[in-house]
Amino acid sequence: MTATPLTSSRLSTLLALSVVPSILKECGITKPDEIHAFYQSKLYNMLSQDKTGLWHLSPVTLADMYRSECTTGQFETPEEQS
Repeated sequence: MTATPLTSSRLSTLLALSVVPSILKECGITKPDEIHAFYQSKLYNMLSQDKTGLWHLSPVTLADMYRSECTTGQFETPEEQS
């Protein structure tokens, strides 16, 4: 079985339907201005770039990274587990 490449279109769909809603739920984000702030974040910018591979992290990890960005202005990217 051959793996399907992750194109920009597929990544956008994955983010919109699964990853972002899970992060928002984990963070308790429901208000439009909070959602807008998330989409303007450094984390979302990196998350939307397939080469970073952040999209494969769990929603809990991504939510922790976003909370860190909100409180400190930065976040650490976890080392990839083997």
